Amino acid sequence: MNVILIIVIIVIVLITFIYITCPNLHLKNNIVPFYKRKDNLFPDIKTEKKEITLFCTSGLSNRIRTILGFYYISKLNNKLLNVIWISDNTCNGEFLDYFIPIKGVNVFNKIIEYIDYTGQSTIEIILKNYNIDVTKDIYKELYKHIKPVNSIENKIDNFVKKNDIENLIGIHVRRTDYTGNFIGKLLNGSNEDEEFFDFINKYSKNLPFYIATDNKETQDIYKNKYKNRALFYEKIKKSSNLRKTTLENAIIDIYILSYCRKIKGTANSSFSEFSKYLKLSRL
Repeated sequence: MNVILIIVIIVIVLITFIYITCPNLHLKNNIVPFYKRKDNLFPDIKTEKKEITLFCTSGLSNRIRTILGFYYISKLNNKLLNVIWISDNTCNGEFLDYFIPIKGVNVFNKIIEYIDYTGQSTIEIILKNYNIDVTKDIYKELYKHIKPVNSIENKIDNFVKKNDIENLIGIHVRRTDYTGNFIGKLLNGSNEDEEFFDFINKYSKNLPFYIATDNKETQDIYKNKYKNRALFYEKIKKSSNLRKTTLENAIIDIYILSYCRKIKGTANSSFSEFSKYLKLSRL
């Protein structure tokens, strides 16, 4: 009986690993084939190839930091960076619909012939793989290259100026996937609302504050507790979707949050990290 249980557990773990690491299982119609990956998943840059081709997977913020990590490597080695960015259920929009093109980066919305890297990583892990020490200056420089298109930039600027965001604190309360439930607490820490309440009470006093969240119930909790002090870009509508905000609104949230004078994010959230590094890039 114990042997059977162990076998079942091993099978479940293997299936989960394959699902997470193989992007074709996340995309419509299985349009992406399996790709052979090199040792440690990272491409060898000491070749005569003049390009590095990256296939992004996962959500918006994970894709962005993966692109920036390889962008740094490609510039350092005088190579062009090709980025394959396909809209799927984890990131339902195309890069060039929301962001200004980055010099030295070609973005494709379909699979091209050869791919050097598939997946998502962090800037730190990517750079360390190539024996590069990661510093704040590197983050500061890289995040300057991520600029929203003018229509989105105008919405961000107008909201920031109208609400004096630069003099307010901001919080990112993530409540999708596992965050906020038992599994999320094991993986990411508690991120309980009480921690955010304490932060608000400590740094905001009676002033308004900005809240970025992707969950209607969470938005309602803070609005009911703090009334007009709780500022958000747009009221979230009731939805059965896991993520209840559009990609554009998520981007706007990230940038508005980055303008706050002090930020408390959700532990281990690439969204929170994105905002903090955008803030750093403007210092």
